[in-house]
Amino acid sequence: MITNALDEMEKSVESANMQISNLSQKLIQVERTLPEDLEEQATVMELLESVTEVKHDYENLRKDLKEVQQLQREMTHSLRYQLRSMSQTFEILKKKIEANPAQYSNALQQHQHHVNQTNSQIQANSKIH
Repeated sequence: MITNALDEMEKSVESANMQISNLSQKLIQVERTLPEDLEEQATVMELLESVTEVKHDYENLRKDLKEVQQLQREMTHSLRYQLRSMSQTFEILKKKIEANPAQYSNALQQHQHHVNQTNSQIQANSKIH
């Protein structure tokens, strides 16, 4: 379930990267087609500054997205490791219980008795208040 969500998040980030790449290409095309008329040079310079700012913002966003992707990969690896570790621990405990069911049965009964006592105390306290 978590892995699926992470995979979906990675796909979303990849899609965003593609959209940003397309935007960058369009900006480059706009830069190439800007008029070269001297009367419009001041406007063109302002436009070029704006385009440069957009490109800079795009590069920063792309860098941030790469960092997010790296963190996603690290988190995925960590979660998979934890899941494997829990599965191994579960298997070890299962084998111990199967090897000596009487010992763990007594421990389980004692635990259940303690839980029942605690629940009784909680109910008694809630009736008082």
